[in-house]
Amino acid sequence: MTDVPHQDSTELEEFVRAVQQRAGLESYDEAHQLCRATVRALGTSVSGGQAKQLAQWLPDVLEAELGDKSGHAERFDKTNFLNKIGGETHTVDMESMERQASAVLSVLRSWVPAEQVDDTIAQLPRELSALLE
Repeated sequence: MTDVPHQDSTELEEFVRAVQQRAGLESYDEAHQLCRATVRALGTSVSGGQAKQLAQWLPDVLEAELGDKSGHAERFDKTNFLNKIGGETHTVDMESMERQASAVLSVLRSWVPAEQVDDTIAQLPRELSALLE
């Protein structure tokens, strides 16, 4: 097993800035809110154990969004997943929401070991897992 890296506010800023750039967002605050909403939605989509496995690789603030999850995953389709994120970010355009959520998940994928990403994908419905692939 790989050692979990130490996380601090510098790493949160690095994560959020990467999302901001990939999603084409103008403000850091908007990207930060998007990160939190997407990670929270992802946390409800996988088991509590898997959420905890992912959480240990993320910056502290995002870790908290996943780390408190317990129990079973909620099953919902891509539209509901994106609506859940959009409700917290006030993005109403589904195409934009999908692009933005994909940006967060792409950055997450680069921070988390491949086996954890694979385990996460295995727990998601196909149309949702495609956002992570």
